[in-house]
Amino acid sequence: MRESTNISQPPPSWNEKRLNEIAILINGKAFKESEWANKGLPIVRIQNLKDESAPFNYYQGETNNQFLIDNGELLFSWSGSKGTSFGPHFWWGESAVLNQHIFKVLIKPEIEVDKFFLYYYLLKITTNIEDLTYGLAALVHVRKKDLENVSLYLPPLPEQRAIARALRAVQGAREARLREAALERERKAALMEHLFTHGTRGEATKMTEIGEMPESWKVVQLDSLLINGLRNGLYKSTEFFNKGFAKIIELSNLYNSDRILKVDSTMRSIEVTREEIDRYSLNNGDLIINRVSKRQEGVAQARLLCLSKDIRNPILYESNMFRASLNDRLINPNLNFAHLGNKKRF
Repeated sequence: MRESTNISQPPPSWNEKRLNEIAILINGKAFKESEWANKGLPIVRIQNLKDESAPFNYYQGETNNQFLIDNGELLFSWSGSKGTSFGPHFWWGESAVLNQHIFKVLIKPEIEVDKFFLYYYLLKITTNIEDLTYGLAALVHVRKKDLENVSLYLPPLPEQRAIARALRAVQGAREARLREAALERERKAALMEHLFTHGTRGEATKMTEIGEMPESWKVVQLDSLLINGLRNGLYKSTEFFNKGFAKIIELSNLYNSDRILKVDSTMRSIEVTREEIDRYSLNNGDLIINRVSKRQEGVAQARLLCLSKDIRNPILYESNMFRASLNDRLINPNLNFAHLGNKKRF
């Protein structure tokens, strides 16, 4: 039985094929923890495909050639969490050995398929493939036979190559923008470090318990600059979400914003009482600081709330965050926000 992938009607010149008619899927090796080593061939796991900085385990034993991969190999991860673990990848490193939960995708030599076209096609239908998965919500997998029965539509080879070239150009431009954005963040961080160490007036500096700073600056506790101290946000169970007229800021909104947090369509509505509105409503210029993260470097990220004048709904914040309402007679909120963004101060 062919599995539908909900692709809109293709041109007549495109031929429908099942994935197992196009390629052979070879699963990686199921390593025991006792087989891991500190040197040898790197073991490629899903985290190594998603993050080139992720650490490797290594393997020094005898290896069947079917588990070996080289640079540029097309792979498909088929187990993990929806939205983060599944999908096609190109192996970016040197010779390595493939871990289980990842298929090596070998295109059959008699089939005219461009490897890059197949990558982008699988990328496009990954969410549809995730609908075929089994298991618990946090850890699901797709069965090999179900993946092999997925239908694809193949244009003639020249058109495949043209489509792949266009998509690679777009991807290259996007990656260039991301690299430039990363460099800009590094330049901004370096400037912030300089300004919070030397100020703007060229005065002498002094060493304090939080680091070097200009002689005329004072070290004060954050609490002394707040109107009501730090306050945890609102906890509500799921049945109160996506109803009501108030909006709530969640961790996903904080992480997906760039220092300045603005109300947008991604923020969910929530049903709240008048007492909760009075207690947890945010004002323009408040600082939102997350207090929970899966990674240490994710804790204590600050966002400056910017509310436009046409916002009429109450804006609340969830329990994984602190609100800091600053006394603007003592400090400029923008200055304190920038200081909180300077991680070296903590």
